[in-house]
Amino acid sequence: MQFKTISKLALVAALSFGASAFAADAAAPAAAAPAAAAAPAAAKAAPAAKAKTFTGTVVSSDAIANTLVVKGSKGEETFSVAPTAKISQGKKDVKIADVVKDEKVTVKYTEENGAKSASSIKVSAAAAKKEAKTSTAAAAQ
Repeated sequence: MQFKTISKLALVAALSFGASAFAADAAAPAAAAPAAAAAPAAAKAAPAAKAKTFTGTVVSSDAIANTLVVKGSKGEETFSVAPTAKISQGKKDVKIADVVKDEKVTVKYTEENGAKSASSIKVSAAAAKKEAKTSTAAAAQ
C-alpha cells in the first residue's frame, strides 16, 4: 500500500513540475519571436559586404591617417586600414608604418558607400629579399 501512495505522490509531483515547465517553455518562444523576426529584417537592411582582393604596388602609406594607396592593373585605389587589420610580411606581423613605397601587396577589403576598408594586407616577402640581395651586392663592391 505504501508503494501505491509513493507512486501517486511521485506522479502528482511530476505532472505539476511538467506543467509549470511547459508553461515556462511556452512563454519563452513567444517572447523571443519578435526579436527573431527583427533579425532577418536587419539582415536585409544591411547586407554583409563581400570581401574583395586587390593586388598591386604601394604608392604611399600613411600611419597617422591609416591609409594605403596601391597601384594595380586597374588603376590606383586608396584603402582605409582598420586598427584591427592584419598586416603581414612573410610569417611576421608588421605595422602600416612598415609598409613602404614600391612593395608588392595584396589587400583584402570590403567596400561600403564607395569607401574601401582593408581587413588584411599581405606584403610580398620576395620584394624584401630582393632588396636585401641588391644592398648586399652593392656593399660588396
